[in-house]
This record gives sequence, structure tokens and C-alpha cells, in this order.
Amino acid sequence: MRMLARDDLLKRLLETDPGVMLPLFAGPGTAVLAIGRSYLAGLIRRLQADGLPVAGDPEQIAELLARVALSLALNGETVLPLDDDAALERVARTAIVPLVTGPTPAQGGRR
Repeated sequence: MRMLARDDLLKRLLETDPGVMLPLFAGPGTAVLAIGRSYLAGLIRRLQADGLPVAGDPEQIAELLARVALSLALNGETVLPLDDDAALERVARTAIVPLVTGPTPAQGGRR
């Protein structure tokens, strides 16, 4: 998350040449989203094969994660605690992990 929100080269390219860059990231049939989704879906399937409970369709979960990542890449302005590793890990455990595995029993889910 930190890398996407703070990539100086990406920021510069988006600022200096948005007409070329934005369609690559946000246009119809965008390859960046498809590549990210495919990569993440593969990771989720490997976790699933290793016994991790996955809450739904790996492609759909991967698309949601890819869209969050793309949003951070396009607009790094965020309230996420990017400078605090422990706080960022808590955000990941409470918001991102349940997206993949479903809610924990403490969150009202079953495992």
C-alpha cells in the first residue's frame, strides 16, 4: 500500500502526462487492472490450495483488491497510516484479510 501511494515516478507521470497515463490505468479494458487481478487471483488460489479459508471467488476478491491498489496508485492522498508499520498491519488484518478469508469469529463470522 505504501509503495503505491508514494511512488514518485508514477506521481510525476500522472501529473505531467495525464492524457497518456490515465487511460492506461482507468480506461475501459485496462490491462493494468486485468494484470493485477490475475496476479492476485493466482496468489489467492495458492493460499486456498495451502488450506487458507477463502471467503468467495478468488477472481472477485482479487478484483476488489486490485481496485483498491489502483486507487492508491492514482491518488496517494489517504488517511491510511502509511508511516506506521504496526498500524498499517492492523488495518490490513481488520480490513483486507477478512475480505479474503471472511470475518473472524470475533467479528461474527465462522471459520
